[in-house]
Amino acid sequence: MPLEPTLKKHSGRPLRAFLLAVLLPAYLTACSTSGTAQITPQTVLPDESCLVLAEPLPALLEPSLAAAIRNHVEVANLYWELAARHRCLVEFERGR
Repeated sequence: MPLEPTLKKHSGRPLRAFLLAVLLPAYLTACSTSGTAQITPQTVLPDESCLVLAEPLPALLEPSLAAAIRNHVEVANLYWELAARHRCLVEFERGR
């Protein structure tokens, strides 16, 4: 009589182990062999004004203070133009 309770207690373990050993790999390989949907990339481009290349920075031609200030103002204007182009590209990327 003492063997009956132990048989009932362990009777499901071999079946569970077998199902786990057989079904788990089957489930994992079933997912890996399924085809995936191909996603086609969109060909939407930002405005052409956002894609204009940067101009080279102006060179300082005269060694005077007035020329240095003019050069600094020109460089600052180019910087703000580039910042506007960058903002345009960032808004385009965020909008996708």
